[in-house]
Amino acid sequence: METAKIDRFQARYHLPPSRFGEKERLDHLLDKVLNSSLALALDCLGIPAHEEVCIRRIEVPIRIKTASADSELVAAWSTALADQFQTVLSANDLSNVIRYPSRLHGLFDFAHNVAKGDLQQAWAWKQLGFAVNPKTDSLSEAREGLVRSLLQEAVSIIPVLLHLTRSGRMDNILQQVPVIWWQDLAKAAVTEYGVEYEEVIQGMQGRNRNYNEKETIASISNIERLASRILRASSLASVIKQGPACFIDQPELVTIWSVFVILETEPALFRTEEGQTAVLRTAVEELLNETFARRAGDGRPKNVLGESERKPTSAASGNRQDERTTFSSEAATKPIPREQDWDIQRIEEPGGSPPLQRSCGDSEYGGLLFLLPLLEQAGIIDELIKAEQFEKRSLRWFLHALALELLPMQANDPAALAFCGLGPEDPLPDREEPGPDATEKRMLADWRLRILQTLARRMSDNSENEGRGQEKHAEQILHRVCCRNARIIADPGWIEVMFSLRDVSIEVRRAGLDLDPGFIPWLGVVIKFYYE
Repeated sequence: METAKIDRFQARYHLPPSRFGEKERLDHLLDKVLNSSLALALDCLGIPAHEEVCIRRIEVPIRIKTASADSELVAAWSTALADQFQTVLSANDLSNVIRYPSRLHGLFDFAHNVAKGDLQQAWAWKQLGFAVNPKTDSLSEAREGLVRSLLQEAVSIIPVLLHLTRSGRMDNILQQVPVIWWQDLAKAAVTEYGVEYEEVIQGMQGRNRNYNEKETIASISNIERLASRILRASSLASVIKQGPACFIDQPELVTIWSVFVILETEPALFRTEEGQTAVLRTAVEELLNETFARRAGDGRPKNVLGESERKPTSAASGNRQDERTTFSSEAATKPIPREQDWDIQRIEEPGGSPPLQRSCGDSEYGGLLFLLPLLEQAGIIDELIKAEQFEKRSLRWFLHALALELLPMQANDPAALAFCGLGPEDPLPDREEPGPDATEKRMLADWRLRILQTLARRMSDNSENEGRGQEKHAEQILHRVCCRNARIIADPGWIEVMFSLRDVSIEVRRAGLDLDPGFIPWLGVVIKFYYE
């Protein structure tokens, strides 16, 4: 626990008349207790720095001797408060104490219980600073407060949606949150990636852009394959599998959901040109709409972006005929060969899990996560999403393969999974795919070399002896940085890497490698480093 926040504090003294003059002195000492000494005393309780502890009420009766020195009174008060905190925490009374492993878990709990219609813990959500009245009994007010809280912490939008989906509570929220609020959430989410929502939705509508076909993400048929791959990997897409009435009654919600699906599975695609991203998003939306046609018994799958005459599913989708002009006219009039239809029945739906269950694992290569920011510096991410192989392989597949290329680690090593944004218990990204082909092996080898060079320069530039640093062998630097024990704890969109204080490295610190990366847009995950 990094800071202690007290909403209301009341001190009541029982002093004999002869000691009434001590009240001002005791108030001054109590300020010292609350401002400094209490935090030190609470540190002794062993509460992790990243944990959020909400206590509704605590009473601390204490007998002190006013004749004691000021320092003795401060120490006695702090100890008594800390002891009572320990007693309250040990009681495990959920009506009075709630502990969250992180602030994100507070949002998970907020969303999960609002979906259930349970507002008993609103007092704790308010303590965390979320937009909720702790005395409210109105679910509509609580839902509005949840949306406002997510808008204020937009990087948590996709993780919270994933949590609701995997815990089986998404339908409850979908049926109660207005479309305009969903649109606000989508706008806030894409803004975290430096993208305008209107560009993602409308793309090149109203613009005079003429892309060469080679400059687009892929050919028109490849766009469809990429959209199919994205949907097969998406948990959020499984929501539509259930066919909730709100999607059928409000087709514009499908447009919004297509944005969420891409943010979940391939957020790096938002680094491409806006018009190209809009074409892909349109393809994802079309595949989502096919679901309704199939469930309605139509049975006639539509060729995404391949029909010469077609009405958009919503006004927000823009003019798709205009979008098709970015490709060759010949390709636009021919039927598109479908490598593999998106079969919504194949989407895996995790079973309902406890609201605050976390995924944990230990690795001997925890320092591998220090290299994530170097991927962008070395130009690897931009090169990857423009590569022809990206059509059939996900970003996670490439990053996982790169982790195994960098270090002699097992495929299911928690560090290798965290390197591609997955938790220790998540399935491998290549579990159903063949190994890298000759071209991909060359790409991985080249990226490995570039990472080694970037890392060596980084360590050299921050070395006390620059000349000596330049002579260090790149392989030795890589293993010295990466080979360190760590516990990896993961939630949707959030990964914490715990190192031992004994493993603090001056050269790593000087190079800034263990600074929190925070939210990594192209990975769609928050990474936090801790020493304990």
